[in-house]
Amino acid sequence: MDYPVLNQAPDIVQGVVPGYLDGDGKFVPASAANPNPVTGTVTVTTSGYPPLKVAASQTDYTLQTSVGALGDRIESITIRPVTTSPGAVSIKDGGGTAITLFTGGASSVGDLSPRPIYLNWVSIVGAWTMTTGANVEVLVSGDFS
Repeated sequence: MDYPVLNQAPDIVQGVVPGYLDGDGKFVPASAANPNPVTGTVTVTTSGYPPLKVAASQTDYTLQTSVGALGDRIESITIRPVTTSPGAVSIKDGGGTAITLFTGGASSVGDLSPRPIYLNWVSIVGAWTMTTGANVEVLVSGDFS
């Protein structure tokens, strides 16, 4: 390629630098120590129903507000270990085959932080049932009959 100035490529680098303009109109590059400011409104949408609490050591606990039925929807669950050796958590659609959502076991977690799982599942057989092992409880959000 032929360059008109001293037969050398120009000292220009093209690229995009993330950042923002501060209150004085000066450009401020974004970094981990100086992230872009968040503006506007953040909206969180949930099912609008209070979560159901399933205690530890439950077998085929029916997820319901009155009867539980076909068409009930599980939006999400939050697994809350009580010890670092929590039991398993499984779920069934209308008494069908159990689906393990959390295996648990001896020293299976390093801390007691909640573990959210987003499902958005709709029952196609009947009421959802949940089984929890020892030392683990679950909060379930969704639309249950």
